[in-house]
Amino acid sequence: MLTVNAGAVAPSITMQPASQTVTSGQTATFSVAAAGTAPLAYQWKKNSVAISGATSSAYTTAATTSSDSGAQFTVVVSNTAGTATSSAAMLTVNAGAVAPSITIAARKPNCHLGPDSHFFRGRYR
Repeated sequence: MLTVNAGAVAPSITMQPASQTVTSGQTATFSVAAAGTAPLAYQWKKNSVAISGATSSAYTTAATTSSDSGAQFTVVVSNTAGTATSSAAMLTVNAGAVAPSITIAARKPNCHLGPDSHFFRGRYR
């Protein structure tokens, strides 16, 4: 009897992460799908720098700010047979809605004099 054990298969990305557009203050979620011999390990990167704790097939950012706009997110998927790196997904952060404000120009207070008011020598009585 002949038994053949297949070798480990290196990971391949089957669904790339998609670019996201959010409003400032919201989170963004990136996800990837990969095939290959288990177990697969994931490491997300922001602008080529590994993100601490981002080690699953999906990554959700913290609340975004305008400085996050333009950031590129990739993920490296690995196993004992090799690695695969996703294409970059871009994050676009739009400014949040600003509540309208009303500005009223200051004006001189009105002085209302009654019908019986009279001025006498620069004074009013």
